[in-house]
Amino acid sequence: MRKAVVLMKGKKYNLCCDVEFLEEFTQYVLLDTRHTNEIKQIFQQICEGLKSRKYGDEPYSTKALKPFLNNDNDRIICHVKKMKNEKQHIIMSELFLHKKTDGIDKRLNVRYKTVSEYEYEIIRPN
Repeated sequence: MRKAVVLMKGKKYNLCCDVEFLEEFTQYVLLDTRHTNEIKQIFQQICEGLKSRKYGDEPYSTKALKPFLNNDNDRIICHVKKMKNEKQHIIMSELFLHKKTDGIDKRLNVRYKTVSEYEYEIIRPN
């Protein structure tokens, strides 16, 4: 069982990060100010429950954060954990850099499937 920590609580979702992915995610965000600003904007949209092209549903009941759709085309693949009588938890699990195709190629599809099969324990800060 993997562990995920809650980063932000929102109206519709709680945004979490896989503990094993946290260091890689932090390095990605701090790479430059563009990354920091994009991720901050996506987090705000998710927590407010707003629709956006910057994140959305993907195969195997996963979601993806898409910071730079027309440039780097990176994906942060997220597991969605539904819990009875609670908000859904969107758990950032993996980074997929430089998506090359318009559709979902075989390599990316395998990553979505793998992330969908993860089982998580949610760690809530006090």
